Amino acid sequence: MTAQQPTPPTSWQERHTRPHARRHGIRGLLGAAAVGLIASALAPSGTSEALWHSEATFATSGVTTDAVALATPAPTTPEGVATTITNSAAQVTTLWAPSGLAVTSNGSNVAPALVGSRIDYAAAPAGTSCTNATVSWSAGSTGTALTVAASASTPGGRLSLAPQQSANLCVRVDAGPALRSALGGQTLTLTTTLGAVAAAPAEWTSPATTWVTTFTVPAPAPVVRPLPVALTCAVLPANDKAATLTWDWPVAPIPSGAKWEILMRTPAGWTPLTTASSGLSATSRSAVIQGREIPDELAKQDILLKVRVYPEGDTSPSLDSTQVFTLRLEKAAANKVSCLSANAIAEPAPGSAA
Repeated sequence: MTAQQPTPPTSWQERHTRPHARRHGIRGLLGAAAVGLIASALAPSGTSEALWHSEATFATSGVTTDAVALATPAPTTPEGVATTITNSAAQVTTLWAPSGLAVTSNGSNVAPALVGSRIDYAAAPAGTSCTNATVSWSAGSTGTALTVAASASTPGGRLSLAPQQSANLCVRVDAGPALRSALGGQTLTLTTTLGAVAAAPAEWTSPATTWVTTFTVPAPAPVVRPLPVALTCAVLPANDKAATLTWDWPVAPIPSGAKWEILMRTPAGWTPLTTASSGLSATSRSAVIQGREIPDELAKQDILLKVRVYPEGDTSPSLDSTQVFTLRLEKAAANKVSCLSANAIAEPAPGSAA
């Protein structure tokens, strides 16, 4: 800045009005220092302002206003997704916090699916990991919307950030069963609203800003169910034209809508035996196989049978026994059968002998 030569006042009015102009200029600068939470620090504007002092004019550069800046989100890390919060104010300490959260999938609100899930926010010094950071805020679903609440470790609900200092803000999602079941494998958009106020004695409140990041919902945890256990094969006496198969299900009670099937292995794969499977209720543990249900072309061949269960009915995933029953159609015309083994055996690989 270069001082210009003072210009003598030309009148009494000019001598007495210039100090007032200086006071107005100072008030304008103080007003410019009250700012909010923005996406990046404000740079000098490059304009000039005239200041008055002892009737001499000094040229100054534009004023850089105090601000709190939100940097570009960092890549996903093992600790969660992180971004950097920076207080770019020159002198003002800020008190900041996430004040709201919206979670969407393809633009639709998914708050109902987030019941039972938890979303945590933690802060750590800039350049450090959030792995061991204390959770400062948590968000949960009311069923229609999400609310963000401060933890007991966050007095007043906000964290302090000194001028020209930064902190890492991390978000971590613990997906509950409802979210995994409804949206497993889908990508959610998390929009976090951030707000700040100046620490006392300053009294300004910043405009809100948002941080947008994404989260991929893990697939639902697989349901582990015991398999049905094939037990015995016994030919019915008298005419040997049928055999009784028995099995067990190591879960009790089985759902009332469960469905059982008896399957026979053919060159085309495992095929349900319609007659043997009909009439089987959820509580059934045996079925009668009629010789006439076995195709004549399979006479004198080893026939493999196994049991299948649909625990929740036709629409649920099925479970097959790993053991199989072994029968033979001895005489096609007479429909006589025999059990090659009284007990079920491990299922042989396709194409191999039983």
